[in-house]
Amino acid sequence: MTWFHAAIGVVALGSGLVVILRAKGSQFHRAAGWVYVASMYVLCGTSFAIAAAQPLVARFGVFHVMALVSTATVTAGLVPALRRGSPRWFETHLGFMLWSYVGLVMATNSHFMDPMAAALRDVLGSRRAAGLLAVFLGWVVPMIVGGALIPRSVPRYQRAFGGVGRTAGGGA
Repeated sequence: MTWFHAAIGVVALGSGLVVILRAKGSQFHRAAGWVYVASMYVLCGTSFAIAAAQPLVARFGVFHVMALVSTATVTAGLVPALRRGSPRWFETHLGFMLWSYVGLVMATNSHFMDPMAAALRDVLGSRRAAGLLAVFLGWVVPMIVGGALIPRSVPRYQRAFGGVGRTAGGGA
């Protein structure tokens, strides 16, 4: 199950990046978006299956909470795109989808925290400082970057892609 989870994670990372970088509202965008949404749902679901198979993490914990938050964020981004009737559907869709991708990056980084901390421990000479720096780089930096870029992205995407979602029923 772990290999399948990892493979789906790669699909989610790749399809999400493609959706972010390509024109909005096209058939390609919608197809890649569905791949992203489906892979995120499967990814979150398999995280529970992995936990159930490993007795040490079988209890409900932080990774389960993160999977539920990811599922909610993707759903909150999907629903406005399916119901493009409100004046701000594009902003809502884009914001939640971009934050879901930030969460995906953070979750991916979680898998590299121990090796990152070990490498940093050799440089810093302190286990605690290395662990804190690994958490900062893996979780805090993506949140800071997302928090800085996401609010600026809606007007930029609207200009770049011909006003997609500017009005109720307009665009896309």
